[in-house]
Amino acid sequence: MDGEKLLIAGMILAVMTLLGKVIIPIAQAYARRLDGGARPAQPVAEVAELEARVRELEARESRLAELEERMDFSERMLAQQRDPSRLGAGER
Repeated sequence: MDGEKLLIAGMILAVMTLLGKVIIPIAQAYARRLDGGARPAQPVAEVAELEARVRELEARESRLAELEERMDFSERMLAQQRDPSRLGAGER
């Protein structure tokens, strides 16, 4: 009978240790998350940096589109101004 009591006491101790070391910290972290606890400043800084990079890329994309339009216009103007007599008859 003493062996059974010792086994039960050991199991109770193991369960209490499990609660203390694993489950309670997880529950505390979950509670902090629900409360909207303090978040580290690093992710906020990273988000701000990424937003700045996105704005920069959007500005570059806009500039690139403008340059493409200007190039298309220039190509059309050059094509209209070519002198057909300078091209010659060509070979067949």
